[in-house]
Amino acid sequence: MDNISNDVFNLILDYLVNDGIAVGRLALCSSTLYKRIHDNETIWEKLYKTRWTWSSRSQVPESYREDYFQRHSLDTSMSKTLHEITEELQRILDLEDGRKTTVADDPHIGKSWDGHASRSATLMHRNYTDMLRQEARENHPESPTVFRRLLGFLACRCLQNIEFGECLLDWKDLTFEDLSQTTEANLILMEKYSILICQIQQSPEQQLVSDRYGIADSVSKGLDEIADDCRNRIEEAEILAGKPMPIADKLLIVKDVIVKEHEFAGNTENYYDYRNSLLDHVLETKKGIPITLCILFACVCRRVNLFTYLVGLPGHVVLGFQADDGERGTGETLYLDVFRTGRVLSERDCQAICASYGVPWNVQFLRPLTAHQVLDRTFNNLSNCHLQGMANQSTSPFRSELFFRQRALSSIHRQPKSIAGPLVERITHDLPLTLSPELLRHYGLLSDDPVPIYN
Repeated sequence: MDNISNDVFNLILDYLVNDGIAVGRLALCSSTLYKRIHDNETIWEKLYKTRWTWSSRSQVPESYREDYFQRHSLDTSMSKTLHEITEELQRILDLEDGRKTTVADDPHIGKSWDGHASRSATLMHRNYTDMLRQEARENHPESPTVFRRLLGFLACRCLQNIEFGECLLDWKDLTFEDLSQTTEANLILMEKYSILICQIQQSPEQQLVSDRYGIADSVSKGLDEIADDCRNRIEEAEILAGKPMPIADKLLIVKDVIVKEHEFAGNTENYYDYRNSLLDHVLETKKGIPITLCILFACVCRRVNLFTYLVGLPGHVVLGFQADDGERGTGETLYLDVFRTGRVLSERDCQAICASYGVPWNVQFLRPLTAHQVLDRTFNNLSNCHLQGMANQSTSPFRSELFFRQRALSSIHRQPKSIAGPLVERITHDLPLTLSPELLRHYGLLSDDPVPIYN
């Protein structure tokens, strides 16, 4: 082992990248390996960041090696606690392989489970998100035993609570910091709110694939890539013209890139799919509703130094912008109907849209929406879609849970700060471990008999 080449040595480390304990044992095999591994922070940094995604994003330890073993010890202890709570819940639900593998009318279903509340509360800390995610992945719905499926359910449920609590705290930080003082700051806040909406509307399956940081990175990367294409097209056009382009012409180029090259369009076929309100889903499917497409358009424009704003007409949202005093006009305000291929609108066109909904015209409709107002309208859209889906008995899983999360945050968002702040702190410190029927059914632990969703 002492004489292995660097290439072979690196292959061994790559193979053991998910097992830092094994790497530590390897270091004890000889003095040479000890020197190559023990104090090599590059090795331990890679092991640490592979094992603890959340922690590696939020903090930088003084020693990756020492922190690795400390966190491994904590994870082992918390994993033991999770297993003990699973055993307790299995007894309460009276589940056993070969005898009773599902529950139907148990009074605990749909309610907060208070068993071992103090110990379960220790699991609901963001330091354990990576451990819980790993437990939930390993003990998936297709696991062969009741205990493993119940273990996966509890790990997933605790993870849901942690992620939702962190989203509430993020909302508080964004809202109380009040970043919307300028047009650009308002656009930045609007984008952050949109990412937050994506995060609270993740299904349990999605949460096991990516954490909330991954969602934020994915959305930002998608918007950056579109903006890069727009910037290149604008620069090419200005080189050909030999002079700077008017704002309106730049916006038309952005529209062509988004609509024609990237093929974003209104989702007319499935308008009331709640995912049309989620920016990450719209970036992936290239389909959305007016407000989400306008958010996407405005976020891309900001990246190329074009500042637009959302206009909330009755039943519709369009994008407003101030044309400059270039060749195209005298600085008039124009509008883009992003949902309908980016058609350029005048104020009279906006009045016609209002008339089509039977609403009398009010010039106040043309006022720019703040990030807070955009979030309010998004909450309304989500609520309507979820309620319609539940009324139509939609087969979409986790519908009521997603509805509950958006309704909880929207209720907090509409409170005065003096109430919202303490409310967030109280909720995040006391999130109940609810035995969710939808999640139990997902793990094959609940029969198809109807049970109450929430108490």
